[in-house]
Amino acid sequence: MLTSDRLYKRGSDFDIMTAIVNEPPPPPSMPAAAACRYELDASCCGLLAKNPNDRYQSGDDVVEAIEQVAATLGQQLSQKALGRYMRELFGSRKEPWVERGFEEKPEGRDGPSGSRAAAAGRSSRG
Repeated sequence: MLTSDRLYKRGSDFDIMTAIVNEPPPPPSMPAAAACRYELDASCCGLLAKNPNDRYQSGDDVVEAIEQVAATLGQQLSQKALGRYMRELFGSRKEPWVERGFEEKPEGRDGPSGSRAAAAGRSSRG
């Protein structure tokens, strides 16, 4: 998704799977993906590393790495900025319950205590 291109292009599914298992991932800034900044290479390689010890060990580590890249590029990161960017990409969409005419979430539709399966389980117990 980052480069809008496949990570490994090969002639067959078997060759693709072999490349995934055996070859290091190409950095996203390689010429085929020139629109991607080289500053992202280390972060992407850390996410795609074959050896688990070479990968980020937590989500917090990933966020910290992304924030460092953003600071290097002079970009602002915030939930508000991300929300604005996502709306620019995908447009705004009403919540499903609003589209169906409910003002609030319908009761009993979410969560284990309010689900239909939980209600069915209670009624069959007796």
